[in-house]
Amino acid sequence: MEKIAICIPTRNRPKSMMECIVEAMANAIAPTFIEPIFYIDEDDEKSKRMAEHLHQTWPQIKWVIGQRIVLSDMWNKCVEISDADIFMQCGDDIRIRTNRWDEMVRDHFNSIPDKISFAFGYDGIHPKGRFGTHGFLHKRWIDVVGYFLPPYFEADYCDTWINEVATMIGRFHHIPIYTEHMHFTAGKHPLDQTHEERLQRAKDNQVEQKYMNLRPERIADANKLWSYLDSLK
Repeated sequence: MEKIAICIPTRNRPKSMMECIVEAMANAIAPTFIEPIFYIDEDDEKSKRMAEHLHQTWPQIKWVIGQRIVLSDMWNKCVEISDADIFMQCGDDIRIRTNRWDEMVRDHFNSIPDKISFAFGYDGIHPKGRFGTHGFLHKRWIDVVGYFLPPYFEADYCDTWINEVATMIGRFHHIPIYTEHMHFTAGKHPLDQTHEERLQRAKDNQVEQKYMNLRPERIADANKLWSYLDSLK
């Protein structure tokens, strides 16, 4: 059975860490084949303690402790310590509500022989099937492109990147799972310090303009994937 890694950058949200993992494990048909991986800032003692606490119940949980690096690259650091087959770009404010969600994710990738697909559920915010936040990629995609997520964005836009590349190559797939995003804009989470810092980073680093400037790299990613698919014909 293919292992699914749930990659989760987190900061100062131990309660959210617990709720995220408890929900994901409770709704999985094969929780021992789920590998949660946290990226934790080296000054975040609360998150370290929670990771250790969760590890007592689910020993497959892993975590990376490091400097406060670019947010989108935190997911890449999680992937580096995993031997999973499928990777979820998760967050501590995601709650996977669908029973047997892991079976549905595996079934989707098993239905695609080359494994090149961006699979995503409904987040409770964006129109269903129109935009994928916190979706899934197979390691085959990662191997071809060279990274899980583009390591450029201090806040936001890495999911937009994957949506655009997947649409370019015609591998943009909604699957019937509910990955509820407990986001403050939907009234499901307080506007805490972690959110405030993220919003400030986005402003300071002009991430929207950065995203626009990097379109040639998204085209390059799509070309790599097209070339790989062509090689299989």
